[in-house]
Amino acid sequence: ILTAGIVCAAGSQVLFFIHYRCMTLDGIGMYSFYVLSKLLQVAAKFLLMSVLLLVAQGRCVSHPLEHQDARQLLMVLGPFCLLVVVLELWGELSTSRTYT
Repeated sequence: ILTAGIVCAAGSQVLFFIHYRCMTLDGIGMYSFYVLSKLLQVAAKFLLMSVLLLVAQGRCVSHPLEHQDARQLLMVLGPFCLLVVVLELWGELSTSRTYT
């Protein structure tokens, strides 16, 4: 899980770089890369939160990780992570509209 979190964070930074590089060239950028990088960034945060919650529950330390543990974390943190993505994109869109 930790490796997947690191890969998601690195992929997010690569997509941010591509988006902002295109923005410097044409002034518009690639909004799909921007949204995908935000999704990867939240996924990385989600995976790191999952590791912390699993360790706090004693999983992966005194008990092996089971599919039910991962499913339970997905049901608890999944809606929260989707809400975080929506609120981040909405907040940045509303902030960008105040300068026009």
